[in-house]
Amino acid sequence: MRINAATLAAEEGSALVIGPGVHAECMSFASAWLDYPGTAWLRLEGGSLTSRTTTVIGMAYPALATLESGTLAAGTDLFIGGFAPCGRGVVTNNGATLSALRLHLGHETNTYGRLIHNGGVLDCRAGNKDSSFQVGFNGGVGEFVARARFTTYAMGIGGRTTPDHPPGTGTVTVLEGAVGDVNGLLRVRNGSLAMRGGTIRLQRTHGYPTNLVVHQDADASGFIRGWGRFTVSDTTKSIRMIHNGVITADGEGVERDLDFNLIDVVNHDLKTGGASGWYAVNKGRVLFPRTRQAFAPGETACWGDLSSKPAPELVNSAALSFTAPVTCAIRGGFCAPDRRDIPAFSTSAHLRPLGVWCIGACSDTVAWRKADFAGVSLTFRFDVAQLKPTDSRVRLYRHDGKAWRKVGECEPQGARWISTDAPLAEATGGDYNIGWFAVMAVEQKGTVISIF
Repeated sequence: MRINAATLAAEEGSALVIGPGVHAECMSFASAWLDYPGTAWLRLEGGSLTSRTTTVIGMAYPALATLESGTLAAGTDLFIGGFAPCGRGVVTNNGATLSALRLHLGHETNTYGRLIHNGGVLDCRAGNKDSSFQVGFNGGVGEFVARARFTTYAMGIGGRTTPDHPPGTGTVTVLEGAVGDVNGLLRVRNGSLAMRGGTIRLQRTHGYPTNLVVHQDADASGFIRGWGRFTVSDTTKSIRMIHNGVITADGEGVERDLDFNLIDVVNHDLKTGGASGWYAVNKGRVLFPRTRQAFAPGETACWGDLSSKPAPELVNSAALSFTAPVTCAIRGGFCAPDRRDIPAFSTSAHLRPLGVWCIGACSDTVAWRKADFAGVSLTFRFDVAQLKPTDSRVRLYRHDGKAWRKVGECEPQGARWISTDAPLAEATGGDYNIGWFAVMAVEQKGTVISIF
């Protein structure tokens, strides 16, 4: 079945309407197949449209689909913008069931696909290992906005078939109340995942060693930004991520978290010294993947980076070493300096915050139950991009439950890491028994300031 804007142009208020009681079936379906002025329009209002193979919205020219209720199902692939050069497709789902084995938004160079999922069901048949949801592919541009639940086995944001193909560009926004179930791998390869209060639930129903990848190719870039949760359906399964990109907790002016705590392992495979790492702005806080193990005395483990690395490499990650044996999960995260829950800090020195962390040793990976320890030493990989030529020193401060005290210092020239001068005893009071930490640049000139 093929429809075009010849007689079904949205600009003229004309559409193919599938209403209650209508159940249309075809081998394949495509809108905007031929070049006519205007935008081909499909409206689903209670009926169903089922293709045995492929459905295309915006095959070679502009097309719209408005799904109020009913079912739009493709036997194999649903392309929104694509399958032919110059395809443009926009689909708004307000309450229908949208079902396909593979969903593509912007499938190749010079195509564009956008899906606004306001309600209803978006089902990519996650129980099938051939299931996928691709947002931007092989030079195409895709956009996905989720206000309701969606499910898939694998999800890609910006992808390509081989290195010889140009990367697609994808933008995904997961809003408050939306839950995205990804049974296999979520790959933010080239583009952004904007969390606006939503949840990504990683299911780990497969044998792949990795469940989340942020930035993969040297000629591309991957970002996660905002506030929300990355959680799991089964906390007994180990969830792993590769973090080669930039992850920024953005509270948008409200104290909010971007939560990766239920992820067990984080690693990266790009060169050390770049901007890849963890950041926080606008009252945001990023909760790191937990590092849980039995610590031997003097054994160093990284947190916010692969635990077995000799030193933290991702920006704003850290490393810890206990003085006596302890089994615990290192939990907490990196904070924007304008959060109100940071203990008040006032000093006569001319200081500027480079980073603030809250860190606890917990006996549980979910509940906040403290684990006792004798002493701990720490090293922080701070953000050297924030240093200024006029900075004379870099200092490390810790709030021990009563006051901020200087516990480390280094020269700014050539420095990436700063460490505690000696092991620290357990902090008293508050939620974080390792403590609050702040890396501060000492400015040569300026007025006396209060931080936080």
